[in-house]
Amino acid sequence: MPADLPALVDRPTAARLLSIKQSTLRRWWTRGVGPRGVKLSAARSGRVLYPLSEVEAFARDPLAYERSARPDTVPAYDPPQQRGGRQHGR
Repeated sequence: MPADLPALVDRPTAARLLSIKQSTLRRWWTRGVGPRGVKLSAARSGRVLYPLSEVEAFARDPLAYERSARPDTVPAYDPPQQRGGRQHGR
């Protein structure tokens, strides 16, 4: 691997290095917190890889880590509105 490319780890590896569950790391990604990752596709289910240096920086001091997990170019997921079902208050 060329020296100018960062080492990337997948979500299972990043979660293991941080001693957390993959679901926690996934939730952090959707909320825009935690170590910064790189999404490989625009699809909602696209794979996310994390630069090892970001994971290590977050592991050293998670409370001082101020970077957002989601780059500004990736929109936040906005779940669809519920349709039908029971209406409360009627």
